[in-house]
Amino acid sequence: MGAAFYSYTLPEPAGFPDQPILPERASYDSQLGEFLPSYDDVRATADPGRAILDFAQCTYEAVARLRGWSMDELALQDEHPPRPRERPQETSEIATRKAPTGWRC
Repeated sequence: MGAAFYSYTLPEPAGFPDQPILPERASYDSQLGEFLPSYDDVRATADPGRAILDFAQCTYEAVARLRGWSMDELALQDEHPPRPRERPQETSEIATRKAPTGWRC
């Protein structure tokens, strides 16, 4: 495989490799212990930025479910404003997008 995005978790919860992940062509590599959508597959989607966000959200939610984390409690953390930084940083368009409310992979 050439260039790819990846997501892994340590320690890996049981069942992680079997979780449904977006984009659909993302697959679990048992040698690396991570999910991988290839760069070319992401680039070929109608909205590559959304495909990357979907991938990150799906893998995050898969781990949260498998570890028994409360999605409601985790969502509350998004309501707190970030602490001020010493110097402003530019935020990319992708970084400012959020998954839709009630999102589930």
